[in-house]
Amino acid sequence: IPQSPNCNGIVWGALEDYCRTLVGQGNELYIISGPYGQGGTAKPGGTGPETSANYVNGIGGVNIWVPAQVWKVVVVLPNGNDDINRITTSTRVIAVIMPNTVGCSAYDWKHYRVSVDALETLTGYDFISNVSPSIQSVIEASVDNL
Repeated sequence: IPQSPNCNGIVWGALEDYCRTLVGQGNELYIISGPYGQGGTAKPGGTGPETSANYVNGIGGVNIWVPAQVWKVVVVLPNGNDDINRITTSTRVIAVIMPNTVGCSAYDWKHYRVSVDALETLTGYDFISNVSPSIQSVIEASVDNL
């Protein structure tokens, strides 16, 4: 996904590092991510200072649009077997929606946490749909706070 350097290299990168930490603690992660909208900022040519004046909304003219936002869902499970049946109402799920702009790095990745329900409303996707509806409704409604 085309990303703003500040999003990819700072905020998104910090979330990726945190995910690696969770794996190192004996967890396995199910991760899905993607783009939303258009109008994010990417630095053309990789030269000059990283200010909003040096960023564009497309790459290669208007051929590749930079998404306005990037999102990610992370389901955290302790290592084990039969994963789908180990997902319960207490399973940790991290969902984020980040602006794909120069200014996104004003905040830590935790600032961008949302419920999976909010992300589903934004994207139209149905995440974590293979678990029972009673479990899905609980874990998708909460916002991670660890």
